[in-house]
Amino acid sequence: MNDPFSTSAITSGSPLLSSSSLFETMDLFICQRSIQQVQEQKKAARVASNAKTQEVLKPGHILHSHSNSYKILEYIGEGTFGKVAKCLSLLTGETVAVKIFFQDTDCFLQCELSILKHISSLDYDETHLVKFFEHFQYMGNSCLVFELLDKSMFCLLEENDWRPLSLSQIRCVAEELFLALVTLKSLGVVHADIKPDNIMLVCDQRKLRAKLIDFGGAVLMSKIRHGMIVQALGYRAPEVTLGLPLTEAVDVWAVGCVLAFLCLGDNLFSKDCEYLMMKNIVELLGQPEDHLLRAGIHTRFFFIEETGDDGPQWRLMTPEEFKLNNCMEVERESRFAALPWSLRDLAKKVSPDHEMDLGARFAFVDLMEKLLRINSSQRITAHEALQHPFITKSYLSHGDDLNCASS
Repeated sequence: MNDPFSTSAITSGSPLLSSSSLFETMDLFICQRSIQQVQEQKKAARVASNAKTQEVLKPGHILHSHSNSYKILEYIGEGTFGKVAKCLSLLTGETVAVKIFFQDTDCFLQCELSILKHISSLDYDETHLVKFFEHFQYMGNSCLVFELLDKSMFCLLEENDWRPLSLSQIRCVAEELFLALVTLKSLGVVHADIKPDNIMLVCDQRKLRAKLIDFGGAVLMSKIRHGMIVQALGYRAPEVTLGLPLTEAVDVWAVGCVLAFLCLGDNLFSKDCEYLMMKNIVELLGQPEDHLLRAGIHTRFFFIEETGDDGPQWRLMTPEEFKLNNCMEVERESRFAALPWSLRDLAKKVSPDHEMDLGARFAFVDLMEKLLRINSSQRITAHEALQHPFITKSYLSHGDDLNCASS
């Protein structure tokens, strides 16, 4: 194989370079190679350092902050930037969750910490946001201490063999998520990563209660930039995928996807492939309007504009066209439940929990249609959703209160 840094490779197929230009180009390549080597050395050192830290921070080890000490009981989660440990506070005797960041992930820590400071003065129970206690450094690792919650919505359905929740349970979760979004909007914060894994259950035998966690991907509205890619696949709003201006409406879309997940026991849109996710959206909700497609800076990754008898027309690429245009394979879709033909089809799939629940079914579908509007400017807001008949139960002709108890 030819060396891409050789003199022949630099000059081959190109106009002849002057000797000074040639040496400048070679100096640039050498500089880039040196930078790459330094980066690789830093990465290797970071991996070794993190491995050494993890050998020390085993269950039984005690983490010390300025005001408290935490004994690691067990690890309960791991992500790209660190691990989450269940710990015992030696000061108060209560169990907490400590998020231990890997070393050299300070930029991600600072993003989350800045958002947590914005919400630190709030009533965490009323706003349905996870309670944050403190931040400290230990052995070069940054640690964030939170209240310990029960389990995620994803784990709840997984433990129940993907059996959907009842409408009354979905209503309880929806109301609390809308309350959380209203609070975040008042602070100018977009969570930007709402999904079942980031919605935790609160230990409460009386009813199903939920809290929003993980602000590592959250962003201030003032910091949002046109074309930013946020949110997990399957929960990503169309305006993100198409490269349209973003607002807090992306979180509303994600909540709609979460409610569908709780209703179906599976993701409404593909989480395996961005093309399949967009294909699912088009099949279920219709193609985005032409003015949205024209304005999107990422539109041409997924759609083709063709000239027809009636003028330019947009269409979704075929899988083969997507692969050819983007040099990316279309992943094979994996799902437990069949994609509904329409949102109205969800009414047939929800679990019955009340002999008079026909009105609840229709109200739920109506709310879903408003949450999953492709055009974000037409999407319902979290504040409006709290007044929707599905949440207020104004569709009921009597005063019966649907049970919110967890099954």
